[in-house]
Amino acid sequence: MTGTIATALRAAAAGLHHSEAGTGLLVSHGGLLHRDDFTQFVHTATSISDGTTLLAWTDWDAVIAALDSGQLPASAVLTELTTDS
Repeated sequence: MTGTIATALRAAAAGLHHSEAGTGLLVSHGGLLHRDDFTQFVHTATSISDGTTLLAWTDWDAVIAALDSGQLPASAVLTELTTDS
């Protein structure tokens, strides 16, 4: 399933350089996409342009809210991804 989600995240980010970069970091790290408590914030849908391509996106606002409320255990990587430097 992780491979499918990674492919769908990349498909949704295609052509948007900042999204491609962020998705590349998320996928290359690998650890977060294996966590059920994180992937509950990854949503999927079929592309409306071709009707077959699976797309995925992360609801980062919900991830941050879950971290802030203690509902999502924070890893060092997750904390780094969701905080402003």
